[in-house]
Amino acid sequence: MGMFDQLKGAGDLMKNLSPQQISELMKQIGESKKMIEEMVKKIIAEEIKERNLISRDEVVRLIEEEK
Repeated sequence: MGMFDQLKGAGDLMKNLSPQQISELMKQIGESKKMIEEMVKKIIAEEIKERNLISRDEVVRLIEEEK
């Protein structure tokens, strides 16, 4: 199923919801988005640590120290 089909299906489902149900659904979507963002940040931090990577700020600092 393509993204367009998914959006169309979501729109069809929302037609039958009351404003209160839509409000609750939007709240749940916001909470889910926040959870996903936190998981992504955690995974990225773990990968940076595991691969022993450094940040741009650290690179800039090291360059400045060498001058």
